[in-house]
Amino acid sequence: MNFIDARITADSRWAMLPSGERLPLANETPAGLRNREIILGIRPEHFAVMNADAAQLRVDVDHVETRGADTLVYGNPKGAHTKLTLRLPDVHHFEVAITLSLSVDPLRVHLFDPQSERRIGN
Repeated sequence: MNFIDARITADSRWAMLPSGERLPLANETPAGLRNREIILGIRPEHFAVMNADAAQLRVDVDHVETRGADTLVYGNPKGAHTKLTLRLPDVHHFEVAITLSLSVDPLRVHLFDPQSERRIGN
């Protein structure tokens, strides 16, 4: 699981990242989370590469590991000091130091309380 610091927006529809980028949240995000610091949890296989115009998140690539049926990509989201691991289906030949444009299905984003580290919601 990848963990990213974020803040829930006032309308509870978005998670704002330190870079200013935002990820959409599922409709069942509890209203009590408005303007609250949280930790996002996203599994490596739940990222999808997008064109730059549709990107929700940008990651600078540090290392690429081709494993036959899939490719592991390691990198840093823009504006964050967190390392992410992406597991992409198929073989990809990304160069180190490029920036990947990504999206995540809102139903695949898990929310965690930064103090207790417990999952929030279902």
